[in-house]
Order: sequence, then C-alpha cells, then structure tokens
Amino acid sequence: MRDRVKQREYQRQWKVANPDKVREYGKRTRAKHPDRVRAYKHKWVAENRDRHLAYRRKWARMDRARNPERQRDTDLARYGISAKEYQVRLDAQGGLCAICARPETYIMRGKLKRLAVDHDHATGRVRDLICHSCNTLLGMGRDNPTVLMWAANYLLRHGAPEPPKEPIMLPAFWATRG
Repeated sequence: MRDRVKQREYQRQWKVANPDKVREYGKRTRAKHPDRVRAYKHKWVAENRDRHLAYRRKWARMDRARNPERQRDTDLARYGISAKEYQVRLDAQGGLCAICARPETYIMRGKLKRLAVDHDHATGRVRDLICHSCNTLLGMGRDNPTVLMWAANYLLRHGAPEPPKEPIMLPAFWATRG
C-alpha cells in the first residue's frame, strides 16, 4: 500500500516537472487510438452530462468575453456576409431598421442588440437589416406578405387608425432599394 502511494506521488511530480512529455504522449496515444478516445469521450459526456454542460456554458461565457467579435462574425457568416459588408449596409440604412425606420431598441444581456440580418429563408438571399421587433413581426407572419396584409386589414377593421393619405417621409436609403 505504501509503495503504491509513493509511486502515485512520484508520477504526479514527474508529470508536473515534464508537461511537454506528458502532452506529447497524449498526442501519440490519441493519434494511435482515435476510436477508443472518441468512445471514451462519448461515454464520459453521457455519464457526466451536468458537469459537461456547466463546463461548456462557462467556456462559452469566457470565450464571449475574450472574443466578442467572434460570435458576431460567426452569426454574419451564416448569412454569407462579412462584418465589413454588415457595416456598409448599416451605414447605407443610416443605422435604422429597413421596415420601421427606427433604431434598434431591444436590449439583451444588458447590451443593445444590433440590427438583425433579414434574409429569404427559401433562397438564403440577404434582404436588409431590421430591428428585433420587425424581425419578430416577419417571423410570426411566416415571411408571408398575404398573412401580413390580413393582419393589417384585421387591425383596420377593429379600430386601428387609418393609414395616412399623404406619403410618409422615408429614409433616403429606401429610394435605392429594389
């Protein structure tokens, strides 16, 4: 028993003193037995689900704090545009929503959200940048103009104010849309 304790202590000290060798040994072992390593990881995650999820949440929080632009770039890449292209669109729209012509007001995690990238779900084509409220409106209307017209007619039938007779002054970027 005593020898085993001494041996474990010696191994622990050796690992602390030789981190490069330990790392290299781990790399060789993982390269030699990738299936075993993958199976072990899957088993560990299944048996330690709560610990694993807590670790992932902690890592994601730290990563967001270290690299706030990474999440933004990842989100934009989903729509096929870069941060620079987003900024060009934002400047062209004057920082306003393409639908309601207002700035974003939605706050998430204590920070003002940026305008959402609106896109056609069927083709993936980016349309414009819109605020959270208008994005929710389109989503609830399933991006279907007919449903949105029915909703407008419903509001008009039930006492919503009539739309103005004279044209509304819209932001200058609307004239260039097509």
